[in-house]
Amino acid sequence: MNCFKKFIKVFLLALSIFFSSTSIYTQPAFNLELKLLDFISVPGLIFQYEDTIVIVGHGTDNYEYYFYDGFIAKFNNLGEMIINKFVPGDRENDYWTGFSNNVYDLDSVFVFLMDFFGYKTEIWTVDKKKLNISKKIKISDEVDPDRYFSGKEICQINDSLFAVLSQIAEIAPNSKFDNIQVSLVNIRNNDIKHYYFGITKINDIPGSIQWNGKKLIIGSIGHKRLASYDSENHAMIWEMDLEGDAVLKFMTPVDSLMHGIEEIVLDDHGNRIVASLKGFYYAQSSILGRYKWRPTVMQLDSNYYTDWKTPVGTLNYNSVNSICCLIPAVENDGYIAAGTISPFNYDEEDHPYFNAIQKGFLSKVDKNGKKMWDRIITVVDIDSLEYWHWIYDLEQSLDGGYIGCGFLNSGVIPGARSWLFKTDRHGCIVPGCHEEVSAIQLPPEEAHILIWPNPVRDWLYVFQKAEEQHIYHILDMNGRIIRRFEGSMADETLMIDVSGLKPGSYVLTVETASGKSGRKVFLMF
Repeated sequence: MNCFKKFIKVFLLALSIFFSSTSIYTQPAFNLELKLLDFISVPGLIFQYEDTIVIVGHGTDNYEYYFYDGFIAKFNNLGEMIINKFVPGDRENDYWTGFSNNVYDLDSVFVFLMDFFGYKTEIWTVDKKKLNISKKIKISDEVDPDRYFSGKEICQINDSLFAVLSQIAEIAPNSKFDNIQVSLVNIRNNDIKHYYFGITKINDIPGSIQWNGKKLIIGSIGHKRLASYDSENHAMIWEMDLEGDAVLKFMTPVDSLMHGIEEIVLDDHGNRIVASLKGFYYAQSSILGRYKWRPTVMQLDSNYYTDWKTPVGTLNYNSVNSICCLIPAVENDGYIAAGTISPFNYDEEDHPYFNAIQKGFLSKVDKNGKKMWDRIITVVDIDSLEYWHWIYDLEQSLDGGYIGCGFLNSGVIPGARSWLFKTDRHGCIVPGCHEEVSAIQLPPEEAHILIWPNPVRDWLYVFQKAEEQHIYHILDMNGRIIRRFEGSMADETLMIDVSGLKPGSYVLTVETASGKSGRKVFLMF
């Protein structure tokens, strides 16, 4: 009897491999599977240390939706949590966040920025092994009820000195305009110097800071409200020396519609690669004046002249595209932008409203500004077609790919949950997603989707190449529908939680709006 069971198991495994196109790829499988953290949380940054992955953010394990503690979590390369440290907050401190993206490896500690959402900002140094906080350096404790203070970004100048970029806003009636604050912090002796600058009669909203070896390079938004629904916005770049002298070096004209600077990457030749917060305006209708935004990656030379600028994200429907980060590609042949697509429609009075589905994206631009690829990433972990899914950070992985983190808010399960993911150097979660055709010619009904892994344990990844509505069903071997989900975008990877399925064989079916159909068999452990 045992031999018969083993034979059946081997037969089913062979059957699944025969039907699955993913079996033909010889690329190594990734160790990390997508993971959803089991507590309410929003991540701010992700990074690797040796053979572990660390995430920093805010969250809670007591399921109070509007109140979070800080957390630092460490995972192994399989995505299994090793350590999770909650740092208790209190209601006077409001939310804890960690959205500065930058982490620095200094001796035996990690150095990064933690912001208390408009209350105060601190530099934390954290022990690498056990994740214990060894030091907290408060950047500003002079905040009054009529003043908003928020830490934006941190960069390293030398082994002791760090620069922290912050926003200061007066929120009282008839208040002054926002200013940019740069704080030079010596983490050895806790000495801090604050410097302030900005443009008169414009709200200056900082976004990113980098050290080029001589000066600090700072990106910001210049925002001036004109009327209830109208404003002037400029993308601006400043240079500041260590004495606090700041000079405006770059500012877009009003009609450029470059909303502001979100990320700055400095290359080896001193050029500035800059990602705007929003980007170009694309008219949808000359009658209705509908629009959509795209983040833009642009290269400036050392004199701040524009070499090229390239939109990233997607234009396939009305959408507001936001960017969270920009990093060099692992091959050093371009840049990877990560962000979120927020599609919207119009009501009967032609007012825009956001759809219930928001998706993450990765885009690659080469060093000459040519768009190389887009990857759309969607997490579907519940039986619901309504979810808000955001990517918050992306970094190079130690094995030549990328690791990222984000959060998912389904609207069904209270609160948001963090998730982490891994891709290869092509931005593929499903191996081979960048290839036009497979190594073995597949029937037409099989060629437009890929699945991975097979067999599967917890998560099934489905990649669709075409920009077309796809309706998927997971069926058991008796033909009963177990799950239903949809995809609609080109180069989209759908991540499906199948951990609740019993071991055995299942069939994934797909129907498209143009009449294509397909089926793939996969095996559950």
